[in-house]
Amino acid sequence: MGMTSILAQTQVKSRRQLNRRTELVIIAATATLIGFETYSLAIVHIGDKADLPANIGNFERVKNSLKEQETQEKFSFAVIGDTRATKTFEQLCVKLRNEPLSFMVILGDFVETCTKGNHDYFKSECINKYHLPFPVFLIAGNHDVVCEKASYGTDKVTLADFEQMYGPSNFAFEYNGCLFVGLCILPYPFHAGESIKFLDSTLAEHGNKNQKVFVFTHVPPVMSIGPLANPFENVEQFIDIIDRYKVDYVISAHYHGYNRTIRKDTVYLVTGGGGAPLDEKKTFGGLYHAVVLTIDDEFVSEKTILARNGKSTVDDLRYFAIAKLAPFLIKYRALTVAENILVFSMLGASLANLIDWKRTIWPWICTGH
Repeated sequence: MGMTSILAQTQVKSRRQLNRRTELVIIAATATLIGFETYSLAIVHIGDKADLPANIGNFERVKNSLKEQETQEKFSFAVIGDTRATKTFEQLCVKLRNEPLSFMVILGDFVETCTKGNHDYFKSECINKYHLPFPVFLIAGNHDVVCEKASYGTDKVTLADFEQMYGPSNFAFEYNGCLFVGLCILPYPFHAGESIKFLDSTLAEHGNKNQKVFVFTHVPPVMSIGPLANPFENVEQFIDIIDRYKVDYVISAHYHGYNRTIRKDTVYLVTGGGGAPLDEKKTFGGLYHAVVLTIDDEFVSEKTILARNGKSTVDDLRYFAIAKLAPFLIKYRALTVAENILVFSMLGASLANLIDWKRTIWPWICTGH
């Protein structure tokens, strides 16, 4: 056999081996794509049938569960804002589970954006990851809902959708002689008029008979580090009501950090370090954290729970599957069907070529002819 013939056969073998590797890569890639699509649709389908844990939301059942707790002279609750369903928030949940808390308030922006997919992911994390053993109340943030004036499409969650999923966006309850008021206070173009009216009427009815009064909002009305970039509507009227009823605490988020201001008789506490990218990193305010407040007779003490910025590739893939891929596949069904037909065709062709390679090429390589 001449040198030219040997080189030719070697080149043929190399091309066939390269083609085999290409077919294997195609098979692996298409099988992975089909598997991930199936996983995304399956997990969303299962999630649609599952309910939010019974202790989470602003429903009457959640407020009534507080009445079942024994009256305590001393009790604690946690506040945390701008969690965005991150790994950082999951780490904070682990620490908060070890605190003797009566309840917790998430101060808004608990999802990345106001799509149904992001809210599905939050519900899935509540069921599978957070495992919070106490009542959890939810304040609406500007990342959680879309203004109804904006035309963003049907997959966006409006305030009406929020209330259907999590209960009233304005709510109040009494616990151990204290009054707690949650408000939907969002920046322009959202309106704050109904929430301010709810605050005024609630304080007029209950404020005087309670030992302490705590008000929760997403956007803070007062901060000591400078003016807010996007304050809410009728903020002066809001502050006037707070002053008039001598509210003890107004607790907010929106600013991704920590800030504490005392104005007249009120502490304005901002705690937005629950997981979203921090607005500052060189001071105490630039730390991922939650705050635990303890009420003991006439005194209120504050303790900060810290966490590191959490990252997880597995969680990132799970988030992409639930919040991004599955909604796209469901919304564009015709495109999904066409894409899957193409993928299955490529998979079938690659499998056929691989089978043919095993039947004809492999014996030829082994025998040399």
